[in-house]
Amino acid sequence: MKKNYSKEDQAKTDVAWRKLRARIENEEVIEERVSKSRLTLRPVLSYAAAFLLIITIVTLLITNRKNEGELFAVTITNDTPGTTFVTKLDDGSYIYLSERATVVHPQKFNSSKREVELSGEAYFEIARDENKPFIIEAGDAIIEVLGTTFDLLSKEGETKISVRSGRIKISHIKSGESVEVSAGESAVAGESGLAKYITEDHEHFNKYSSRMHFKDEYLANITDVINRTFPDTKIELEQGLEIRELTATFTGDNPDSMVQLICSAMELKYKREGGVIKIHQ
Repeated sequence: MKKNYSKEDQAKTDVAWRKLRARIENEEVIEERVSKSRLTLRPVLSYAAAFLLIITIVTLLITNRKNEGELFAVTITNDTPGTTFVTKLDDGSYIYLSERATVVHPQKFNSSKREVELSGEAYFEIARDENKPFIIEAGDAIIEVLGTTFDLLSKEGETKISVRSGRIKISHIKSGESVEVSAGESAVAGESGLAKYITEDHEHFNKYSSRMHFKDEYLANITDVINRTFPDTKIELEQGLEIRELTATFTGDNPDSMVQLICSAMELKYKREGGVIKIHQ
């Protein structure tokens, strides 16, 4: 039996077909977009992974570079007769090595502590850092410092320390004893253990400044040592001179003669204005 459709029914059917066709086409477009997004996302994720890998590698390289200084040991021996060899450490501390004395220290201290080894006699000016103690191994003794100046002698099975300023803690490795030593006091670590006493002679501290030797040292560090040694005089450098290097031996207790030696060796000039000496080109 054949059905007859009116014009109204035909119109409704056409509208329905158009809606269905539009829905189908819209779903195809959505699926195509999703597919393209997936295809686009894959290389983006690949690039992101590669970028993270590069960052990781760079971070590891930087970390290793930082640790290189901690692992690399520097050994300094004063083999210049009758002199005190002066060196500045990574943390800003200074060591004055007597003749035939040897110090071993890392090129760069790590983040938790500062450790050095000493054989012979030396004078220390330790930069204060409460979060990073300064530790010295000398013979049978271990000295822990926060920030102070002191004289340390380690030889022939005995270690002697005399504190000029501040406070230190010295421990005997074999006996396990420890004692704190303050300014004006001394301590000896030997085979029999530890002993502390009052320092009567303070003049021996001056022997380190009477003949100071520097080798390939920055001029800024040399003048800093002279300023520390002679607090009544302040040496100022013209900008750009700080990183110039100098090897020299200074004798006596006259800062003006030291400045004259610097200027003569480096072809520089200087001018004194009261307590200030200005070095310039």
